Amino acid sequence: MSIYQGPLSKEDFKTALVECEKKAWVWHSFANFKQMLDAQNAKEFIYWGKDKITNEDDYHSDASTIDLYEVYCQLLDNNNQQDNESLTKFSQNWTDEDGFVLTKFQGETIENGNEVGDKARVFWTLENAKKTPHLKVADFSGNLDFVAVQKQTTDLLNNEQSQYHYLFEPAFGYDNNNLKTRCDILRLNGNNHVEIIEIKATSKIKPEHFFDLAYQIFILEKNGLIVDEVYLGHLRDNFILGVPFAYDDSPLKDLASTLYEETPQITFAEAKTAFEKVLNSNWQPDSEIKMIEDEFDYFLDFDPWLKKQGSKTAPYSLLEAYRDLETQGRWESWINELSTYLNKPLSLMTYYFQQPNCSWPVALKQKKGAKIWAPKETFCYHIMPWFDTSQPHIFQLTGSSNFANSKKAQVYWETQQVYLTKIKSLKGLEASLTFKGDDFFLPYHHEHLDLVHQYQTNKFRITDAINGKQGYVKQNLVQYSHYPVYMYDFETVKWAIPRFHRSKSYQQIPFQYSIDVLMDDNYDYNQPQSMKHYDFLANQIADPRPEFLREFLKAIFSQGPGVYVAYNDSFEKTVLKYAAWAFPELKIPLFYIVQNTIDLMTFFKGKKGVYPWFMVNHPLFEGSYSIKKTQPALEPNFSYTDLTINKGDKASQVFREFIDGLIPQAVWEEGIYPDLLAYCNRDTLAMVVILQRVKEIYQEWEQNAK
Repeated sequence: MSIYQGPLSKEDFKTALVECEKKAWVWHSFANFKQMLDAQNAKEFIYWGKDKITNEDDYHSDASTIDLYEVYCQLLDNNNQQDNESLTKFSQNWTDEDGFVLTKFQGETIENGNEVGDKARVFWTLENAKKTPHLKVADFSGNLDFVAVQKQTTDLLNNEQSQYHYLFEPAFGYDNNNLKTRCDILRLNGNNHVEIIEIKATSKIKPEHFFDLAYQIFILEKNGLIVDEVYLGHLRDNFILGVPFAYDDSPLKDLASTLYEETPQITFAEAKTAFEKVLNSNWQPDSEIKMIEDEFDYFLDFDPWLKKQGSKTAPYSLLEAYRDLETQGRWESWINELSTYLNKPLSLMTYYFQQPNCSWPVALKQKKGAKIWAPKETFCYHIMPWFDTSQPHIFQLTGSSNFANSKKAQVYWETQQVYLTKIKSLKGLEASLTFKGDDFFLPYHHEHLDLVHQYQTNKFRITDAINGKQGYVKQNLVQYSHYPVYMYDFETVKWAIPRFHRSKSYQQIPFQYSIDVLMDDNYDYNQPQSMKHYDFLANQIADPRPEFLREFLKAIFSQGPGVYVAYNDSFEKTVLKYAAWAFPELKIPLFYIVQNTIDLMTFFKGKKGVYPWFMVNHPLFEGSYSIKKTQPALEPNFSYTDLTINKGDKASQVFREFIDGLIPQAVWEEGIYPDLLAYCNRDTLAMVVILQRVKEIYQEWEQNAK
């Protein structure tokens, strides 16, 4: 007879205690998922979890996300072989022993996790051979049959425990396998004493990692084992492949920034001369390198700490945190209550879905030196009363961490207002909200609401897009009047395990560029011949950077000094800074481009005390400054819909598969290569569209003002 109401996976457990118990209910089983889908179709509730599968990327602000709930709904509406295969994969994922793992639907995420796990097993195998060669290692990682591995694990621990030191992916279950887990690495200390080593393809410890380990500790100790210590193995942010390692080394981000800051202003003549010198030397850097055995000691950090020593706080280990909550009886009560909650039918969940808060998530807080696990107390945006997302709504107001989804949900829950067309004034709405400080909404939210009202009543004119900010637009346009103007865009690829010499984990490695050069005022995106165009796409299974940089600098210097333009320029600048550090021979020309690049996104994204947000605004931006929103709103006839590859994350994934040898050369050259070229070229042309339309809007406003 089972103790618990039903199965409770590790993913359920983490989601409920870190994000939202209602979201955990949706993804607990396919039955729950389907019930939520039915409730949404019946216009009772809406799932707004926006299951963001975010890339491990410290520097690229345009991290790709996937809304799996929305994707599934779209798949149901289609009827083709590829989508049917996706539906099959979707359904099969519910049977995973960890529960429905959302990140398994993003190719790079699972590939990175597998790669880091493989390298960690190599590390501990080598470690065992060095220090305890008389003890054996058991590797169950190749066996996906949970029950079979569970039996093998039990037999080994009962009969051969003293002969082994490390177990890779052993399996444990409890309560008729209502709870089950596989540990990444288990170190055996004898007499049922063990240490858990969890491997994560990330550079830092996150709250969900603690609950991941806690779930494992609970199950292992229910199996009669004694957990002496737990470690979170994660990537070191200061490990650089091919560079001698020291524990106090600075991360690449700091090394590249320091190099840049110490470089004086560079002239075009200096940059071009330095580049021509490299070209004339037949520059061929040897950047191909693989991790050597000694480097396995450094690329991963095995961390026992939930909170490290601070200036005013004592360290707090992962196991210590677990024991504190165990003493309070929290683990038993959480697991018992959650297993009951997640197995309720929709008819019994209606009450919970009508509550405004996420009730289960907890966070570690320190008060007067004491460590307390307290409720997060956030407004729930995961499941809410249904609303029509095709209408302008409160969740379209942007603001990053200053105006997160929980704040938008607060508006909905406390005022029952969600449609922007029905809100007369945000200032008036604030009177019904509970908050601290002077203002709940950000300044440009009021402007966005006014534009929505104008648009809905057919009073919006395109010149209203710059109303009141014409001076800023005029000042910004001046920068683009000095020709030539080089519009450039990069596509990049990354790996959790550094792939090339002098690169780090998750570094954005450039493999493709597109450049559109505007030579004078006569450019027109409808007439490509009015501009000069350059592009490049790496075509060899090798480090793409040397050839990329050589060809990029040739093109970017081809028409003499000019204005260099990127969209969200911090991304391209970071790529170039890292390249300058990796290839110091090219430091001068690369830093010249960084020093002289301006950001087209300035028309939309503000900078406090310098220029306002949305000096160009449009209701169809839906409060976003992403180029995928700004460009179609300003020119709806220009789109990406005709392209096979039409998103940056898709381009990156395809190129990674090519470099990893998963795509045959013939398939790459005949089919994929031209599709990738077309995508990147479309990106820079979209930038030309934006500049051209902003210029036309300003000229129209100026004409009307006469």
